[in-house]
Formats: sequence, C-alpha cells, structure tokens
Amino acid sequence: MEETREILGRLQEGLRVKNFRDVKAIVSDLHPADALELIGELGTMERVIVFRLLHKQTAAEVFTDLPPDQQSDLLELFTENQTTEIFEEMDPDDRAEVLEEFPAGVVKELLKSISPAERQMTSTLLGYPEQSSGRMMTPEHVEVRPNWTAAQAIEHIRRVGANKEMIYVCYVIGSYRKLKGTVSLKDILLAPEDALISNIMTRKYFSVNTLDDQEEAAQLAKKYDLIAVPVVDQENRLVGIVTIDDLTDIIEAEASEDAYRMAGIAELPESYFNTKTITLFQKRVIWLVLLMIAQTISGGILKHYEATLQAVVALVFFVPMLVGSAGNTATQSATLIIRGLAVGEIDTRSISKIVIRESLMGILIGLLLGVVGGVIAYIMGGDPRLFATVSIAFMITVFVSNLVGALLPLGFKFMKLDPAVSSGPAITTIVDIAGLLIYFSVAHSIFNLSG
Repeated sequence: MEETREILGRLQEGLRVKNFRDVKAIVSDLHPADALELIGELGTMERVIVFRLLHKQTAAEVFTDLPPDQQSDLLELFTENQTTEIFEEMDPDDRAEVLEEFPAGVVKELLKSISPAERQMTSTLLGYPEQSSGRMMTPEHVEVRPNWTAAQAIEHIRRVGANKEMIYVCYVIGSYRKLKGTVSLKDILLAPEDALISNIMTRKYFSVNTLDDQEEAAQLAKKYDLIAVPVVDQENRLVGIVTIDDLTDIIEAEASEDAYRMAGIAELPESYFNTKTITLFQKRVIWLVLLMIAQTISGGILKHYEATLQAVVALVFFVPMLVGSAGNTATQSATLIIRGLAVGEIDTRSISKIVIRESLMGILIGLLLGVVGGVIAYIMGGDPRLFATVSIAFMITVFVSNLVGALLPLGFKFMKLDPAVSSGPAITTIVDIAGLLIYFSVAHSIFNLSG
C-alpha cells in the first residue's frame, strides 16, 4: 500500500510539471491491475494523458475494468485513433462486455471504428442473451484436427497462437466443426512428432451451450478444475471458450448477487463508491418498504392477542428473544442450503434427506433453546406457567423456523427462482409471524385464557 501511494505521488507530480517522459517510465512497468488502481485516483484529464502513454495492450486491459462512467468520460476525450487502438486491442469478450454498458447509438459508432473481422466477432457475442455463456465466450482459441500429427499441431499453434487468448488447451474438431475432445499443449509437446492427435487427445470433455447461464460454465470449471470451458451451439459445433479470467469474474459476480439478495438489496450496477447515493437508496428501500408492510401482520397478531398480553404482561418481555432466535435459526438453515445449492452439493432431489436432517436439527436446537429460554422466563417471572409457555413456544418455533429456512430455498430453486431471494429479511419476516402465532397460541392455552 505504501509503495502504491509513493508511485501515485510520483505519477501526479510528473503530470503536474508535465514531465511526460517520467510519467511514461512509471506507467510502462506497471501491471494492468496496478495501473487500474492508480488511474482510478486521477482526474479525467490526467487519465487521458496516462492512457496515451500506456502500451496499447495494457491500455485495453485497464479500460475494460474501469467503471462505465469513467469509460464514457474517457471516450468523449479520446481521439478517434486512440479509441480505435484500444477497442482493436481488446479481446472480443471484453469488448462485448464494455459495449453492453453503452446506448445502442454509441455502440454502433464504436463498432464502426474497428476492423470488419473484429466487428463481426463482437456483434456475434452481443447477439447472445446477457449472462449467457455465449455472451461471455471468446472465439480466440486453438483448434486442431484428429488426423494431424503432433508436429503439424505444433506448427499450427506457432502460426496462429500469438493472436489467441488461450493456447494451453487445444480443441479437437471434426467435420462441420463438431467438438470431438481436447488435448493439452503439454501432451502435444511431449508426444512423438508423428503421434496422431486422435491418439493423445481426451475424448471425454465438458462443455456448455451458448444459451446456458454463465454460472453453469463457472460450476463446470470449479468441479473439473478447468482453465477454460468450451462453448458449443445446438449442433455441438465449437464456437468459443470461456476462459479462467472470465470464469473468476462470473463466480465473483454470482456471489455478490447472492449476497445482495440475501440482504434484501437489489444488485448494484457498479461498485459501492461508484454508485450514486440516490441509486443506492432506490436499491435498498424497495425491499425495506415491502418487508415493513409485511411486518404489519405481526402487529395485527399482537393486536389480536391484546387481551392475553393484558392478562399476562410478562409475556411481552420474551417476544424479542423468541422472534430473534427464530430468525437466527432460519437464517442459519437457509444459508447452509443456499450455499449447498450454489456449489452443487445438494439439489431438489435431496429434499427427503434434508427434511429428515433438518427436522432432527430443529428438535435438538429447539430443546436446548427451549430449556434455556424457559429457565430465563422462570427466573424473571417466577411463574411455572411462564416457564412452560416460553419453553414449549421456543421448541415449536425453532423447529418450524429451522425447517422453513431449509425448505424455502429449495422451493424457490424448484420454481427456477434464485434461492438467495428467500433468505435474509424475507425469511426473517416469515418466521417472525409464525413465531408470534405459535407463542400466543401456546400462552393462550397454558394460561387458560378466554377469547
């Protein structure tokens, strides 16, 4: 961190005194990730100057990862040649990702600035649905034929590899570009020169369809330790690959999306500090208002049992403890199931096992919390009936909450909805309502109250 601040200080000083030779010397040795961090600290005009001094490939990588508003500001100030250089240098998938953030008119003009071949590749990627594997793939991969020798494959890689995003795994295609298998660069290099690709290739491969959700590609890569996932069309023809850098971005994006939904927040369009305050307000307030309205049901329950509360005032002291424990139990259970669904450890076919397991867990936790809660109630109230009410209500409520927390995400998954939506504030509101109903029903029975 100190080194970064020192480099930033030297960079800003060089820009201030217009010593561009020193500025170029500073930025020329930077890794794209470090350059991105430093450029984020500069003003718009300073960024323009730095971009002019960066190597073309570094500039393209940095521009790809800039927030959309900073990209727009720079494009307005770039010369036509500079814009063309940066967009030509980008990988097709990165270019498509950047362009999808801009209005259609701007995209059309930017596409005009690049070569016809690059324009065609980018337009093809933009034609696939957002968050699909087709949108995330790159067509820059190495293809070999099964009847080639290792020597022919090596010569082919030497000829085309410089312009490919990834060469460590080659894809074996047959007639009509149908995917037949994969072969690693290591196996090709170590094989005898006259060895046929068909004899050293791996015929068992894992692929996704162009229309499959990008998360499926990430799950395949994680499960089978792939550095790239091939993407095929409906006829099993190879059209591209999703590389490891994009796969990690997908995993991060999906994790962030789940975290937002579990907290009852709509997904942010940009990073926290790059999101406008009014946008952040809009993303958070919708769920809060809906959940506040839902909580009026809890108020209605309290009003319905108003006579019970008046007869036994001590009951109200344990409401926060009850609903808090119920919410915590349900959230724990839901988190375990959502995580299991996300990483593929469980699926909707496991529902019977989950019901048995979580029922047992609910009984054990309910018994423990019921005894503890009952003892606390007896110490505070000195009434055996209060002990019985709190204990029984805790046992039933925790059991129900634990089961609801486990089954609700599975229900959402079965309906092809995001299970994360069922967690956090939403599930807490549900178990709050259930907990109050159980609590006052038990109290009403034990204290033998009428009405």
